[in-house]
Amino acid sequence: MRAFCGLMFLAFLSFDAYATSRGWNGEPRIVSIGNVPGVCLPDDAKEDFPVSRVLLSESYVSRPLDWELRLKPNAAPLILKPGECIKFGYVPSGYAIDEASGLYELKVNTIYVFIVDRVVDADHYNYFYSAAFCVSKNAEGVYEYLQYSRLPNGGEVIPSCDSKRNKRVSHGEG
Repeated sequence: MRAFCGLMFLAFLSFDAYATSRGWNGEPRIVSIGNVPGVCLPDDAKEDFPVSRVLLSESYVSRPLDWELRLKPNAAPLILKPGECIKFGYVPSGYAIDEASGLYELKVNTIYVFIVDRVVDADHYNYFYSAAFCVSKNAEGVYEYLQYSRLPNGGEVIPSCDSKRNKRVSHGEG
């Protein structure tokens, strides 16, 4: 029993609680829309995506600030089609910002995760898109949202703004 508990504890420790570029339905894209970040469904998504919740949260911190948008009860959901986006700060009809949300402005050299949850139905349980990115500012003072990218070999490309802050380098290159 002790060995089993020890193995379970080690397995638990091996799970990473930080933001990654993974999502259940494919890899969404992070883009700049009006100088704020947006998350877009993959162009090759197989179906429309009725949105139940959008979350933008800090990563790598113990008490992250977040911005959370939730579908109001009995409201019709926003339907994102393949390639369509939703941006930070936008509140579509039928949605409300969670009162506990405390994220109003993004910080340079900070890592964030964008999550878009699908309305649950008989065929779609726990479907979501998730993408991690960090914030940079170019020489002209324009914000850039640099996404973590998965490589075919399982590695991940870590954006330059993360490597500066956390002294991390990309894994899996080559």
